[in-house]
Amino acid sequence: MAALTEKEKRELDATRRENGIKNMYYTRYFLIRYVVAFFFFIDLYWILMFLSASNFSLVIIPVLMAADILMYDADVVPVGKDQKQHLEMTRDIAMKFNQQYGVELFKLPEPLTLDDSAVVPGVDGQKMSKSYGNTINMFASKKDLKKQIMSIVTDSTPLEEPKNPDNNIAKLYALFASIEKQNEMKEKFLAGNYGYGHAKTELLNAVLEYFGEARERREKLAQDMNYIHDVLFEGGKKARAIAQKKVMKAKEAVGIIGNMYKYY
Repeated sequence: MAALTEKEKRELDATRRENGIKNMYYTRYFLIRYVVAFFFFIDLYWILMFLSASNFSLVIIPVLMAADILMYDADVVPVGKDQKQHLEMTRDIAMKFNQQYGVELFKLPEPLTLDDSAVVPGVDGQKMSKSYGNTINMFASKKDLKKQIMSIVTDSTPLEEPKNPDNNIAKLYALFASIEKQNEMKEKFLAGNYGYGHAKTELLNAVLEYFGEARERREKLAQDMNYIHDVLFEGGKKARAIAQKKVMKAKEAVGIIGNMYKYY
């Protein structure tokens, strides 16, 4: 067999990566099928048949989260205050499967929620979420990051008057600044002659300082996408090896025999 050219090698590597990614999703899909089917006592297909498009995410998103958690035997899961119900659903699925088939296959993960970051406010004061379009991207360019921070919604209190120190800017600032710095900002708000624009500038500087190394690292990594793809591919192989074993154990517990997809 003739040696492969460099072009053929790259094409072969790309095909392997694509197959690896596909099988990662296949693994998650089949675990979701098993878990959901037994939790609701009917096949996932029939659940989706009766769900409208608007309600689809209400079931599939928490179930997808559950599959990702249960596949890897997580003991503790970092979650925000608003995500605890998803973890409760994960625990319910695990308990139902274990009880139904008399096994201890899935661990019951515990939530880990930090009090000071249970709910992070967005630029509009609501919970920060991509769905709301109110996020602050710490890896955006300095120009875009400044634009996002300067768009934080505030009231119309005049510059010279005291202001409520428990505002959205202060809440975000608390995520990055020391207690001393936080107290300084609160005192400035209460004293007056300190505008929201000043506070936003302090927040911007705090974010840039806090994420300085990470921003530089990300910028360097963005220049070497081949390295990124290689890391993802290798990580995918490790994850699949664990997930495939879990899927096979789930199939054995249920009584399903044989592979349903090809491993790479």
